[in-house]
Amino acid sequence: MCAAFEACGGYKRHNGSSSDDSVEGAILPAAAALELLQAYLLIHDDWMDGDETRRGAPSVHVALAERVQDRDLGNALAILAGDLGVSLAQELFFRTRVESSRLVHAAAEFAAMQREVVIGQAIDMTGVSRDASSIEQMHDLKTGSYTVRGPMLIGAALAGASPTVRDAIARIAKPLGIAFQLRDDLLGLFGDPAVTGKPRGTDLRRGKRTALVVELERDTRSERLFSRVFGDSSAPNDEVEALIARAQECGAKERVEMRLAELASASEQALDAADLVGHGRELLRGAIGTLTDRAN
Repeated sequence: MCAAFEACGGYKRHNGSSSDDSVEGAILPAAAALELLQAYLLIHDDWMDGDETRRGAPSVHVALAERVQDRDLGNALAILAGDLGVSLAQELFFRTRVESSRLVHAAAEFAAMQREVVIGQAIDMTGVSRDASSIEQMHDLKTGSYTVRGPMLIGAALAGASPTVRDAIARIAKPLGIAFQLRDDLLGLFGDPAVTGKPRGTDLRRGKRTALVVELERDTRSERLFSRVFGDSSAPNDEVEALIARAQECGAKERVEMRLAELASASEQALDAADLVGHGRELLRGAIGTLTDRAN
């Protein structure tokens, strides 16, 4: 958000100076609101997916269940914790000190982002995405909306960017958000649990449809093993690891990595074509690298 704000000239427009320290304070509430919103989404996502760990520690619904010694009550409290987080996020967002017209536009983007991620989560949970294209559409709604596109468009709106510049920001953000999720999917199978904070193969055991799953389904040699592991929460570790190994052997991992690189390149090309402020442009370029080439 802050990088997009600067790239759209927000620092100069705010008080006529790119070095005015008060600018960070002015938009800090919006940045903090985004962090709270993401916390709410992760709390609910972990509960819905049945994930027991987050960043190497118990997920919120698990921690609360342990605290109150009641699983159902812990789940209910986790839902309420998420609800509280999103209400605090909305309250905090409106403390952002920019012109009211900019704040209204940014608030509309904030609301659109929440709507899209809910739709994307519903699509993910129902498993209606069957091919690579529909899975990318789901990734754009579920993950790209709140990790990349929404925050960038909010930053542009707070900066008072024109509709043309906001469209350019969206062209940068869309492929980057999808690439971010593809990297997440790759880490879910091939990442180091000590770094990711989650066990390998959880997506396979949950029956979660990802780009890697679509690629694995094309491999006839994996068919029997895939049918035993996919969607079975009690699948033996050795069979899960065997399927992960097969994803690499059959080229599924390589093909998803190639698609991720294509999306990152598309984001960089859109960035090069956009009419943005120099230093902010480079901040966004750095973000592209950070979000698509990460270990957790």
